[in-house]
Amino acid sequence: MLSRPEERGNRALRAVLREVKPCRVCAQGDQHPECLFFRRRDDVVIVQRSFTVEATKTGYTVAKVNPQAHTKRVTPEFAPAPPHLTLEIIVQLLIAIAYILIPLLERHQALRQQYTPAAILERTPELEGERLICDLRCESRRNPADGHDFVLLEFFQPHELENALEVLRRAQQVQETSCPSDADEVVRVTLSHGAGQPSYATLYKALASGVPVVVSGIDPGNSNLTPDFFVKWYGDEEVTVVNTATRSARTTVLSAFMENFDDPDASAEPEKIQDWPPTENFATAFPDMNEVFQEVLVGWMLTSKRGALNLESNMPVGSCPPDTGPKAYLARAATNGATTRLHTDISDAVNFMFSAGRGREGIEAGAEWIMICRDDMDEAARLLREWQKPFNGHPIHSADITITPTDVTRLCDAGVRVWRLVQKAGEAVFIPAGVGHQVWNYTSCIKIAVDFVSPANIVHSHNISKELREHRLMVNDPDAEDVLQLPTMCWWTFVRSQTEEYLNVRSDVFSCPWTSHYSAAPRYLQVPVGVDAHEDEHADREFYPEQSASGFTVGGPAPAGAAGMSGHFH
Repeated sequence: MLSRPEERGNRALRAVLREVKPCRVCAQGDQHPECLFFRRRDDVVIVQRSFTVEATKTGYTVAKVNPQAHTKRVTPEFAPAPPHLTLEIIVQLLIAIAYILIPLLERHQALRQQYTPAAILERTPELEGERLICDLRCESRRNPADGHDFVLLEFFQPHELENALEVLRRAQQVQETSCPSDADEVVRVTLSHGAGQPSYATLYKALASGVPVVVSGIDPGNSNLTPDFFVKWYGDEEVTVVNTATRSARTTVLSAFMENFDDPDASAEPEKIQDWPPTENFATAFPDMNEVFQEVLVGWMLTSKRGALNLESNMPVGSCPPDTGPKAYLARAATNGATTRLHTDISDAVNFMFSAGRGREGIEAGAEWIMICRDDMDEAARLLREWQKPFNGHPIHSADITITPTDVTRLCDAGVRVWRLVQKAGEAVFIPAGVGHQVWNYTSCIKIAVDFVSPANIVHSHNISKELREHRLMVNDPDAEDVLQLPTMCWWTFVRSQTEEYLNVRSDVFSCPWTSHYSAAPRYLQVPVGVDAHEDEHADREFYPEQSASGFTVGGPAPAGAAGMSGHFH
């Protein structure tokens, strides 16, 4: 492997090139020079090699041709385990990721049968440091059209894939404690210091059923993010604002955009700042704003990046996680059309409104949400494509359509379930993965939203990612990318589940998200997670019951989702 400082790398590279012959196609300059690190064997196959290069008085020389083998295994580093992690939660994570990982692992296993050992490159993905020089393999076709064949990259250590399949198949056999909500209407919870706190079961079952949740009565207090707050602390920030009617964009400073922000009579364009900051990490760019948002975040174990029920919490330190937010949204009233056009998010999301400006007489302060039941999305897409002819791509995933009240009526008449709700200041709206939605600001609003990946909706997230890929192919989008990295996230969740820290986690039979009455109240209320949200006979129960790391027998009966697991999932 080349491990010399970068400034001497080119000379070392030339030393290798002098001693390694390329295939004919590479010699003609049709392939990237990295492919020169191969040598023909038996006049048929070019075998992948890596090299150790040593410096000499006159330059560099190849000291050693390394055998084909795995590179040095990199041990991923994880942040400390999420607070309130339990064995029951890990079981739910494994059940969920099994749906994604088993088909992918079985496919890789089948591909192994199609390649001879000489056609498999054994290497592990590395987060940093050295790597193999080339991931390609050339093969001579014994004709003038020599080219490059596909090769199987073997990322797994010996027996790693087989062990993963064994654990995940065992997880699939567990009788899951799933009891999705049978509600067809939006689930509404009014937050208070006493009764009325949302439980994790309420949130989790609604998300799993694809039913929106509205939590009211959230009070940021003196820390509220008002227009004055933004002007005072971020007024000089340069921002890009988008006209929601014309989609034209312009650059200005935040203080100019927010001038007369709350005045319903101000003659301002229907403009918005969305996904702010666009590229920076929210917590790094706006630590004070992030702290306020974390204080009012409902369902912290689901919605926080450190939440035990959020798969993103299992991404290794130093990896490139998806940009799930939080993001700020500052938008003026949309007098004609939607502030955010109809679209679908690939993961679950929660959107909290900090401020809603005054409305003109007879206009409600806040924002209207139109949501389409995800079970009816295919029919809705078919109808919208028919009504919006001609249309290229997917009518909802394109985010090009604004549905009108007439459209809503026609969709309902066709049997499509549509929800309408008005979000006001102090309310959090939970949007399950795959639910189509658009937003229309009646008045100027300030919101912060964050996406999260819950085990309840992994299958829906996976399906939406495939639909989005098909849409991008239809419209020939050159900038398309998989922004969620769901299979990668699932794999790291599995890897972490096999660490000593996770294998020895405590058990709490009341923590299963399908049945848990534990409070999902925001942090500012200082309600311990272990307090029963419904104040039943278990209201004084501690979050940390008597437990055993080796089983479910202490502290209560095992939940159905953990039956037969004996506390060991490895």
